[in-house]
Amino acid sequence: MNNCLSKLVLGMVAFAPGAWAQDHSTWRDYGGAADSAQYSALQQINRQNVSKLEVAWVYPTGDDRKYFFNPTVIDGVMYVLAKGNSIVALEASTGKEIWTYQPDTDTKIITNRGINYWESKDRTERRLLFASNHFLRALDARTGKLIASFGASGAVDLKEGLGRDTKTLTLVQSITWVGNEPGIRIGTRRPARLRRAHGQGDLDLPHHSPPRGVRL
Repeated sequence: MNNCLSKLVLGMVAFAPGAWAQDHSTWRDYGGAADSAQYSALQQINRQNVSKLEVAWVYPTGDDRKYFFNPTVIDGVMYVLAKGNSIVALEASTGKEIWTYQPDTDTKIITNRGINYWESKDRTERRLLFASNHFLRALDARTGKLIASFGASGAVDLKEGLGRDTKTLTLVQSITWVGNEPGIRIGTRRPARLRRAHGQGDLDLPHHSPPRGVRL
């Protein structure tokens, strides 16, 4: 068992640096980059001028909810959560609203920490991936409209084959990894289950860590 887990951990360590190599000059992913380092290598703001910063703009959320959402910024557009858990696109430089996606009224659970961005190689397709009511969905990043061709009728069932609810998702290259618990890590007594969904909505088989039948 220990040998099996050691190979699993070594495999993860060997995989991570090559797949998540980032220059941290943008904020296109949750936490800044694919490694969620919450770090920016930009030097326009530093120790010498940080005390001189002023508020550039304010965007009211339109409700009294407490949001823990981490904004994503792509091509000068900032994507945030506001207005009753709606996804809103803003001009990053001015705070001007571009579009708003309001989820269905029967939505009880929606991504509340951050969303993921995916684009095709030629950039003709640009998508925002988020989860609501245990389904993975995709918005057109330019219009805020749901993409009906994504998955099955515009959604991918994240509970199928997992046995538990899903709460987190991470995009690596063109694959979305969805975990059933936040803060998944090797060494916990609660098994972690991951499954992959490509940017086009194609669903792979779930990955179990540790493998089924293995006790920690």
